[in-house]
Amino acid sequence: MKREAPTRIKGRIGATVVGFASTALIVLTLSFGLPSSAAAATCTHKVVAAGDLTPPKSDINATGELAQRLNPDSAVLLGDLQYPTGTLSAFRKGFGQSSWMALSNRLFTVPGNHEYRDPGAAGYYAFFDGVAPYYITNLDCGWRLYALNSEISLSPQVAAVTKDLAKYPTAKVLVAWHRPRYSSGEHGNQPAMQKLMDAFAGRAGVALAGHDHHYERFALVGDVRPFVVGTGGSSGGGVTNVLSRSQFFLTGVPGVLSLTLSDQQVDWSFIDTSQVVRDRGTDSL
Repeated sequence: MKREAPTRIKGRIGATVVGFASTALIVLTLSFGLPSSAAAATCTHKVVAAGDLTPPKSDINATGELAQRLNPDSAVLLGDLQYPTGTLSAFRKGFGQSSWMALSNRLFTVPGNHEYRDPGAAGYYAFFDGVAPYYITNLDCGWRLYALNSEISLSPQVAAVTKDLAKYPTAKVLVAWHRPRYSSGEHGNQPAMQKLMDAFAGRAGVALAGHDHHYERFALVGDVRPFVVGTGGSSGGGVTNVLSRSQFFLTGVPGVLSLTLSDQQVDWSFIDTSQVVRDRGTDSL
């Protein structure tokens, strides 16, 4: 598929994306039994996703090593990548020495509240070499990635999303930001994020978030499937109130969400660090 020629910025490590200066893991592979419907798709793009890389280091490295084994086309990290505060020094000694760095040429990141504990998230932006506060890029197979920022003003981001959706009226959407609109975990629902959810009304795709340290799958919101994937580290978050729209909840289990995006559907599975598939399914598009 022909790619657009976006403005070059320093986005993910080594990536070219459309960026805006105003500012968990999903991949199915044949070793995990890729559904025959996805195997027959004319185009596929594999994504792994996880957020909240909470210590111990062994759990962080275990999820990164799992992500490597899944061999995704893209890896999306959902914020809070460095605890307790995302200074440049902490990033260099922590995340920068983790197994996730083996995927550095495929990483797309968004910041979380622990990045912003360092004023202006200076360490995060320095470590990721000038990554934009939020950005949009193409993923192939008719999908676009909207890597947004829950820690800053949402109005400019909604405007950028609206403009881009108008330019790509048939694109499927993979949306990523840190604070979840819906969550049954400790932090719970984040109503402020409704502005971002509303921006994607009428589109089909997936919305990914972290912040709460568990895995959760929700019923479709229109044609968009929300997930919480705060499982990139120790994943010790508890349940406070299971929402009626929640369809699957798992806590205390580090792992990644794996997505196979195609022009026909999205296949998703949550895989733990023992390589056990804990949740899986397919949404037709």
